[in-house]
Amino acid sequence: MSGINFGIDHGSLIRFIMNDKIEFVGRAINVACRLQSSIKDKDKSPQYKALVTKPLYQDLRSSFKGLKQTKVRRRLRNIAEGKEVHCMKISFET
Repeated sequence: MSGINFGIDHGSLIRFIMNDKIEFVGRAINVACRLQSSIKDKDKSPQYKALVTKPLYQDLRSSFKGLKQTKVRRRLRNIAEGKEVHCMKISFET
């Protein structure tokens, strides 16, 4: 079975041009990528799911109304000095 999964975080990004293309770098992108990888690594059925950092989830909680939501903790490589990151797993599959 195929389907999308993704990680979501927020924060400042740096915009720059590389090889005539606009690129962005920043911690939020790094965390989001690590969250996405964590879904694939830890979930038997990762499709149609997202991991959202807890602070961002609290800001956007009403946006996820009606979707299955589960509190989870993940250790993300090179993030938070190896401590668990609190996040919410959101399932977009009905």
